[in-house]
Amino acid sequence: MLGLIGSAISAVVSGVTSACSAIGGFIAKAAPIAVEIAKCLPVVRDIITAIGKILEIISGDTKPENLGAAMQQCDKKPEDFETTKEYIKYLEEEIKAGRVDCSVNEDKTISTANAALGAFITLEGVKEQYDQIDLSFFKDVGPKFNDGKLNAQEVKSIIETADKNGVNPQEVGKYIAGEKPENIDSAKSTLQEAIKATDPSLSDQDLNAKIKDVLQD
Repeated sequence: MLGLIGSAISAVVSGVTSACSAIGGFIAKAAPIAVEIAKCLPVVRDIITAIGKILEIISGDTKPENLGAAMQQCDKKPEDFETTKEYIKYLEEEIKAGRVDCSVNEDKTISTANAALGAFITLEGVKEQYDQIDLSFFKDVGPKFNDGKLNAQEVKSIIETADKNGVNPQEVGKYIAGEKPENIDSAKSTLQEAIKATDPSLSDQDLNAKIKDVLQD
């Protein structure tokens, strides 16, 4: 399922919008992004969380829905910290100290809305390290990650390789998703270089087979 449907998405979107408004500040202004994440949560949740963990933006045992609950319950806001990563570490400390009621996530609608908030703030942390990245990249690579065609290290390598080569990661994401980016040659070479970097022992034949598998629906 590529997204939530019907009354479920309406309730979740309402919850995310209300939460962003209540939190205020930067979060309120960024509400449209959080809402967009809510609409495609099954696609992007796991890959954003995985990249957040690899980049040490969030801890290994942190759940996005608990981050979302903490964002609403904790006193300090993103504006109180120099970086989003520092804000997230504060939220995690509050969760571990038992000062966040995570039992609210027993309600499916609340849990989904909170997971969207948690994925959103994690994405903001990723964007602080790689400023060209945006949600569309994760929407494009998310299905490949969810299907096991790309792992988290490979996605991280794609982000890093694109950044190193001055290539827009969204172009690589489009290529992976089967679309035709503006500069298909740079997208293709970036993907090849990134996959090879995660496993230098790959032969050219094995690398081409891996790329072919990634690009297949």
